Amino acid sequence: SITTQFPMTTIEELGLLKLDFLGLRTLTVIKNAVENVEKTTGIFIDVDKIDYDDKKVLASLGTGKTDGVFQLESQGMKNFMTDGVYSGVYSGKEQSCGGDLRMSAA
Repeated sequence: SITTQFPMTTIEELGLLKLDFLGLRTLTVIKNAVENVEKTTGIFIDVDKIDYDDKKVLASLGTGKTDGVFQLESQGMKNFMTDGVYSGVYSGKEQSCGGDLRMSAA
């Protein structure tokens, strides 16, 4: 099998689909983080049952302070998080945008 890495724009120009997969290292980091949280706080986080519409998390992301957050570090994503469709979440309007965020980061 051949594995290559190209920018998304190049792949799209060729008519191909670019897929990003979490590497084993990233999955190990997540596993270790869950274990450390449980060990230090007694709280177990079930990553299969995370609420993607958690208002506190979305409000935190909406500040644009996302250095170190996978897929949300670029200036373009920071701008996306602080402008436009997400402004309703931070002004108190009831709306769900976790699904939009997942699609944007994909």
